[in-house]
Amino acid sequence: MGKAKSYICGFAAGSVIAGMTVLLSTPKSGREIRGEMKEKVQQAKEPMNDVKNQIVRLKDQVNSLSKESLPVIKSTLGDIEDLVNTWNQAVKPHIHNIKENLSQLEQAKKQFERSQNEPTS
Repeated sequence: MGKAKSYICGFAAGSVIAGMTVLLSTPKSGREIRGEMKEKVQQAKEPMNDVKNQIVRLKDQVNSLSKESLPVIKSTLGDIEDLVNTWNQAVKPHIHNIKENLSQLEQAKKQFERSQNEPTS
């Protein structure tokens, strides 16, 4: 606790000394400095207000886009699901034929390999 207390006291003393040094060494009066600070604050507020307004507009556009696009996305997903189901139904009968053809090709390949390995007379 002793270290924290000494840091706080040092910070407070430094702040007071720095403040007094600035006040005593400034070439302008307090009224002039406050006036300049108010102007600078106003100048800084204008761009910040512009940024704030742009952010609000962007947020509104994103909300609008999401509200408009959500039904379209859902509809498109439903259409894709229907297409995939239709394709699956169309392909199912052919899968059995393809498996049979592959089996026949495998058997023909094995027979060909056997005939190539047999010695010719």
